[in-house]
Amino acid sequence: MATDEMDLLGLKEYGVVTDRRKEVVIDYIQQHPERLCVVLDGLDEVSLEKQCSEYVKRVVRGQALQGVHVVVTSRPSEEVFALSTSYPFTRRLELVGFRPKDINEYVGKVLPQEFARRMLAAIAADAQLAGMMATPFFAASTCQLFASK
Repeated sequence: MATDEMDLLGLKEYGVVTDRRKEVVIDYIQQHPERLCVVLDGLDEVSLEKQCSEYVKRVVRGQALQGVHVVVTSRPSEEVFALSTSYPFTRRLELVGFRPKDINEYVGKVLPQEFARRMLAAIAADAQLAGMMATPFFAASTCQLFASK
């Protein structure tokens, strides 16, 4: 490999992206699309139809960068569910966290009674906190933090 045709990791190391280096990356992607994984993280945080470029939409639909692996992550939402039925995803994996009754049970088990009562009142008063508590790791961390105060 010539010195100007470094591997993809070398581009980051040198920190300078020249037209030639862009060509090397594009050529590599075109020759080895199966080695590329595009991750679109947090789809629920944007509207794919309204806020993403046409190119990103084409990648997700499988119309651009054909042969690459596309991973889309999202919290459950109606828009994302509708999208998952209209785009050509080959697999759909849903990680189910705590449901409201699970959150209540978990908080009741890991916190002393008075702390649990106060924590559950805070969760009931804050929809965003309730949504975040559906993630077991976040629930455990929050309970630990709450108990340490």
